[in-house]
Amino acid sequence: MWCWIAVALILIVLLTSRFYSSREGLVVEKSKPYATDLARIENKEIKTIVIQNANEHQGERFIQLGQLAVFDMNGTNVMQNTTDVTVTITASSVYPQAGLRLDNIVDGILAPKSGNVPPPAGRLQYGGQAFFTNNTNPVEWIRVDFNPPLVINRIEYYNRSDGWNYRTDAQVLLIDPVEGARATVSFPSPAVEPSIDEYVRLVHTFLLNKLKNQRGVPGPAGAKGDPGDKGDPGSPGEKGEAGSPGEKGPPGEKGDPGVAGPKGEVGPKGDKGASALEGGPDGPYSNTNLGSSAFN
Repeated sequence: MWCWIAVALILIVLLTSRFYSSREGLVVEKSKPYATDLARIENKEIKTIVIQNANEHQGERFIQLGQLAVFDMNGTNVMQNTTDVTVTITASSVYPQAGLRLDNIVDGILAPKSGNVPPPAGRLQYGGQAFFTNNTNPVEWIRVDFNPPLVINRIEYYNRSDGWNYRTDAQVLLIDPVEGARATVSFPSPAVEPSIDEYVRLVHTFLLNKLKNQRGVPGPAGAKGDPGDKGDPGSPGEKGEAGSPGEKGPPGEKGDPGVAGPKGEVGPKGDKGASALEGGPDGPYSNTNLGSSAFN
């Protein structure tokens, strides 16, 4: 039983290591990321990358390239997005053939491309036309400068699709950080040109830094939750300001008579009065009662 499980795992690995072309329907093996000499530039800002031939291969020094993609730590291909980074591309030479332009390698077609348009009979073309240098200089190269320098997630090199992709055997990738030593990485590829039915390692991936904590696309809004529990009563508010005086009320009703006061004290005794004149037999004193004497 364990033997069958092992066989199944091997088949899964073989199938997932292949690159499927939706345009041609052919199976193309995609190389694994190369880790050689890349640890020294981990998390470092890169200012320049150079693709050049390290030696001759079968007497050839061509540098051929269908597309070059450089992804930053946000997953953006900076070869297409020049908003934040200015990318300058130069080459040692251009092969004298119609349609071969240096900007072919940054036209946005992330696929291997033919050097000949149309390609030779029976040869593949995934879209667009590739670029390749001449074969006349002792060292042929393609150089990319970044301003400002940036931390790179990965570099993807799309090879020539209509044949001669074995020429990457002689190539190296030179990566120059702002600080520190240059990293040099080779291009493993088949020793001989593969058949036209199945192209091997048309896409080379150089992984410099893994993406960390990359934020995904926001999901849809969640359903409305149940109402929460009733909260505790709030604290008493501050005392309000005094209101304005009210209007004058109507007169009150007449009250009941008051209680009688206490009896006053006895007053002081009065003075003695004068003596009264003695009257006559007819009554009190008067002119007629002065006696019988009269003044003449």
